[in-house]
Amino acid sequence: MHVTDQNGLTDTNTLHVNVQPPPGPPPNITLTNPQEGDQVEAGTLLASWTIEGSLDRFTVFLNGIEDANTTENQLRLDLPEGEHTIRVHASGPGGQSTSWANFTAVDETQPSTTEETTTAPDPFDEDLEQLTEDDPDETPLPIGALLIALLIALLYPKRSPKDPP
Repeated sequence: MHVTDQNGLTDTNTLHVNVQPPPGPPPNITLTNPQEGDQVEAGTLLASWTIEGSLDRFTVFLNGIEDANTTENQLRLDLPEGEHTIRVHASGPGGQSTSWANFTAVDETQPSTTEETTTAPDPFDEDLEQLTEDDPDETPLPIGALLIALLIALLYPKRSPKDPP
């Protein structure tokens, strides 16, 4: 290379350039365990993924927090019960790529929270059935309606038109 400045001074120097082929595409990563929407047992989970392309390293994030750096395509994670997001970020000479999944860890050793409830028999049902059997053409009034009618009669006795209000 030969250079001349504005005052006419010159200098010569040699510059060597080494041209490398492009590094190729970024790595392609696919999370295989857990997958989106999975329900897994709380405790230790072996997270795993597949990779296509050149790779330098993986960074694994659990719930947005960096958990580990590795060159392996699997990692054991300790999961408490609840909702989680795992994200695996791959870095290679061709760039970077990320794969993630939202999943739920459940504690399968805990008993189910659903309870069976039983209802005690209503003693008035038997009385109504008995009344209906005695006279099947007559429909008995529910006991609640009879009690309300009795209460109204006691609270508001019938008055004659001559009684003062």
